[in-house]
Formats: sequence, structure tokens, C-alpha cells
Amino acid sequence: ERLLPLGVTIVLCDAHPRHWARLETGEIQALIGYDLHEAIEAAFFRAIRLATGETGRLEPEVIFPSEIITIKELPEWRNRWETWQMGHRSPKSP
Repeated sequence: ERLLPLGVTIVLCDAHPRHWARLETGEIQALIGYDLHEAIEAAFFRAIRLATGETGRLEPEVIFPSEIITIKELPEWRNRWETWQMGHRSPKSP
């Protein structure tokens, strides 16, 4: 089932694999994501600092650059996703 009529541009702020098929068919024109491994690693170390009372070393916020994934970037994004699932960093950062 289509999300919207043909000709309507759709960009999702979610680059999860559940949306890849619709990107491949052209129903979605772009996905917006970020480096999941970096985000999870930062959250993990932030949690450790909070648990151990090292709150003086916490940044007030952590920002990860967003990435636009179109059909052209999807193969690389898919490879990176598989790498993250194995617990490894991206082969190369964009």
C-alpha cells in the first residue's frame, strides 16, 4: 500500500532497514540518519560516567551529523548497517 499518491516527495527522518524497500521503489525519495555506532558508543560511555559519578566530564549535549540517504547512498548505508550490527565502526565515515 502506497503511503501517498505518486508524485509526492517523501523524506523520512528514519534510516531503518524497514524503509529501504520503499526507497528502492522510489516511493520514498530520501531517508535521514546518523552513525548509529558512534551514537551508541557515546551513550554507553555517558551512562558509565553518570553511574560512576564522573558528571564533571559530561558534555552538555552530544551532536551527531545527519546523513541524507538516497537510492545512490543506500548500498553504502546498508554495508555500514551490517557493520554496526557486528559491533564495529563504519568502514569510513562520510
